[in-house]
Amino acid sequence: MRIIETNVYEFDELSEEGKEKAISNLSDINVDFEWYEDDYLLDLGLSKRLVNRLSKKQGEVLFKWNKLYFDLDRNRYIQFIDLEVTNDDIFRQFLKIPKKLWNRLYYSFYNKNNYNNNIELVLDLDNNYNDLTEKQNKIIDNAIEIFSSLVWNSLKELTNWYEELTSERSIIETIKLNEYEFTIEGDLV
Repeated sequence: MRIIETNVYEFDELSEEGKEKAISNLSDINVDFEWYEDDYLLDLGLSKRLVNRLSKKQGEVLFKWNKLYFDLDRNRYIQFIDLEVTNDDIFRQFLKIPKKLWNRLYYSFYNKNNYNNNIELVLDLDNNYNDLTEKQNKIIDNAIEIFSSLVWNSLKELTNWYEELTSERSIIETIKLNEYEFTIEGDLV
């Protein structure tokens, strides 16, 4: 057995090179777990009025899913597995579809492919009704665009969270809050 003695330093006591190495070694410290708040991710795009109505009715989120997959790098996608809506009326209002038209439609969600997964809203006309007017088609196209924007805004929000959590400032803050100690070279003790 041998005993090695070494000096330990708080982050602020390190040289600039030591600080850089400490930050580099702990670059994923804030994201090496499920760092995203996925329960509210899609709901972030809802208006305050709809969120308040939703809270009064059931105190829950508008969207639920079993799993969330995303890639913030090369493939840049977000995938909500088994996406469900918890309140059809609030969903209808969010999509800006009049009740009369809504009653003639049904919706579903699907992924374009297995690799670059974008959830899209599909609104289909009930076969028991006549064809839609041009105005109604525009309403549906607009609703699909509203939903598509919601999904992409969720991906953008995840990207913003990730960038914030992996920023040098956030890494240093975590290091200091946890009172990590380092060797003079910047290696975690």
